[in-house]
Amino acid sequence: RRSYADEAKGAKARSEVARRGFEAEIVEGFGLGAAPPSMDALVVGVRQNIANGVANFPPFEAFVQAGVIRPGRGGHIDLLRDRLVFPIRDDMGRAIAFGGRKLDPEQEPKYLNSPESPVFHKSKSLYGIDRAKRAIIESKTAIITEGYTDVIACHRGGFTNAVATLGTA
Repeated sequence: RRSYADEAKGAKARSEVARRGFEAEIVEGFGLGAAPPSMDALVVGVRQNIANGVANFPPFEAFVQAGVIRPGRGGHIDLLRDRLVFPIRDDMGRAIAFGGRKLDPEQEPKYLNSPESPVFHKSKSLYGIDRAKRAIIESKTAIITEGYTDVIACHRGGFTNAVATLGTA
């Protein structure tokens, strides 16, 4: 059950999702989420889960190693803040990194990815491969797009063999 506070926290992300016309099925299927503007929402959440003994919850250092929590002034800070969050998954559907699109027009950069890690290699990963793998195998073709929302738009249009590279360099 959501409280009013929860509704307010995700309002900007929901507005962006609505502006792009992403239905609930797309949000759920692609696992879209929101990172609040707080500097340490993830840090606090991870520490709470660890303190509460949540089963199979990774250690704090795993989040630091993945680059989504970073050392900062006086403690640790979240990498992604005030962003629409796109999980980057491997072909087996396991989250290996995250990308975030700014929600505040003044924020830079427009997109921010998790840094490279032992499980995430930007040049060897494709956004949407977990959802497109079967269609690529069946059609023997792949549509390569530039970004997260391009992949989602293609899938919405029935082109389920679409994936995106993770950077334009």
